[in-house]
Amino acid sequence: MNRQELVEIVATETGQSQRAVDQMLAALVNTIQGAVANGEKVALMGFGTFEPKAQQARLGRNVVTGDPIEIPATVKPRFKPGVNFRKAVADGLSHPAETMLD
Repeated sequence: MNRQELVEIVATETGQSQRAVDQMLAALVNTIQGAVANGEKVALMGFGTFEPKAQQARLGRNVVTGDPIEIPATVKPRFKPGVNFRKAVADGLSHPAETMLD
C-alpha cells in the first residue's frame, strides 16, 4: 500500500475528504519526524513507538579491499511495534485498524 492508497482508505472510512486526510497524514508524519529528530520518544498506544537510537562508532571492513574503516557514531530512527500491531500481523488480520478501535 502506498500513501495515496492509504489516504483513499482513511478518507472512505472517516467520511473526510482525501485532501483533508492527506494534510493530516503529512502533519502526523512531520510531527513524529520532528520529535524523534529532537531526541523525543513518540508512543502511539496500540500501534507502536518511534524513538531515536544511538549507534556507537565501530570498526568495519571495506568489502572490496578488506581494509578496516571506521564507521562513525550516528543516531537512527527506530520503530517498535506495539502489542496490538504485532498481534494483528501475527493473526493475519485483513483490517488492522479494527484492533485499535476495541
